[in-house]
Amino acid sequence: MNLRHAYYILTVLEEGSISNAAKKLYISQPSLSQMIHSIEQKYHIKIFNRHTSPISLTFAGTKYVEAAKKILTINRNLTTALNEINDETHGVIRVGISIHRSMYLLPQILPVFTDKYPNVDLQLIEDSSSRIEELACNEEIDLAFVNPEYQLEELEYLLLQKERMVLFSSIETELAKGLTPGSEIFISDAKDEKFIALHQGQGVRGIQDKMFSEAAISPKIVVETKSVEVARRLAIACKAVTIYPETMLNELENLKGCSTYFPIKGEQFKRNFYLCHNKNLYLSKFMKEFITITQAILK
Repeated sequence: MNLRHAYYILTVLEEGSISNAAKKLYISQPSLSQMIHSIEQKYHIKIFNRHTSPISLTFAGTKYVEAAKKILTINRNLTTALNEINDETHGVIRVGISIHRSMYLLPQILPVFTDKYPNVDLQLIEDSSSRIEELACNEEIDLAFVNPEYQLEELEYLLLQKERMVLFSSIETELAKGLTPGSEIFISDAKDEKFIALHQGQGVRGIQDKMFSEAAISPKIVVETKSVEVARRLAIACKAVTIYPETMLNELENLKGCSTYFPIKGEQFKRNFYLCHNKNLYLSKFMKEFITITQAILK
């Protein structure tokens, strides 16, 4: 197995078809198909089930892909280590983060990092926390910002913050009219308010459902969204409330005239915010510096 073969096979699996992979790799589909065929002939196996959509792996293909990922990781770690021996400050760092986090966090981190390492190429992968964690496990990204419910054995976790939830509210709600902004509340205090909620499966939604269950309340949910940014804007527009991460409040200065918030009581409703990486990853000098800058900003 050579590096090019390993990369091409993984690209086919990632793209879901040979034709899509060929477009991404800027080669012809017949050339890519011939390369796959030559690998299969060499090992007397079939790598892909071509009749499925998206394309899937055979049992032998699964073994090939596992080895391919390890080979690419070893090569990447070796390249990084050799560059450091030569005292080079060139390289690539792949960072996974949710869109919501990137909106307020990256504008603080990247100016400092890029000023110190202008020749490091930063590749940003924006997705859900669970998906980013999965990519880190598969060694497809280097550093991942996550809010996990539990820690995975394959990853090393660095605690950045303990984060509590607040109730973000339009100033037009009955709750907001009767309380001092910033005062602590029980979630049951908002039982009669309209809620904007995130979709099932998202971290904040899980915390919200736990709150409702423990308080034995069933507030009216007006609409569900995938975005906390959309949720807060809808809360203002609909004279409603939404569960919101406290660490993102510094981005809401321009909304003081039409919104307010109330920290929610209950230690069980706090969550941990981590920066993690695969335990097999060789941390380069600039990766360590990225971590140090992040820790300093969120201290």
